[in-house]
Amino acid sequence: MFQSMKPVMDERINWFVYYKGEAVGAWVNLPDLNQWFKHLHGDFGLLSKLKFLWVKKTKKVDKMVGLVFGIVPEWQGKGLDSYMIVEGARVIQDLSIKDGVYTLGTPEYQEYEMQWIGAFNPKMVNVAENLGTYRNRVLTTYRYLFDRTAEFKPHPILH
Repeated sequence: MFQSMKPVMDERINWFVYYKGEAVGAWVNLPDLNQWFKHLHGDFGLLSKLKFLWVKKTKKVDKMVGLVFGIVPEWQGKGLDSYMIVEGARVIQDLSIKDGVYTLGTPEYQEYEMQWIGAFNPKMVNVAENLGTYRNRVLTTYRYLFDRTAEFKPHPILH
């Protein structure tokens, strides 16, 4: 999957936490691709791919989109989520530290959109709310029970 995303990735906005060579946490983001793709007018032929490379090089994207944020269950509750957010904020907000003093630069990304946080995921809803965000839309997840006789209980948060 990363190979196919490589042409549009900004490696500065992706974080992985490892323990003894094994990934235990990830925060994967992409620049808002629509800000580049709008210049292609829906065409993705060979010439458009060349145009895309030019647009990507010359047009700045000021919004990033969150795709994945997760911690391996055994590592949850140990501060890895906070660690990734704080370290990510330093890059996203263009913070530098020298002699214990933080300096705010000019951030490249002015907006951040967290995608697909289900209401059934209270930990991620809490992370989003603690970042001082707001909801601009609510996505609904549907479930189809193949066994129509099985009892269905919705998650308490959905009530």
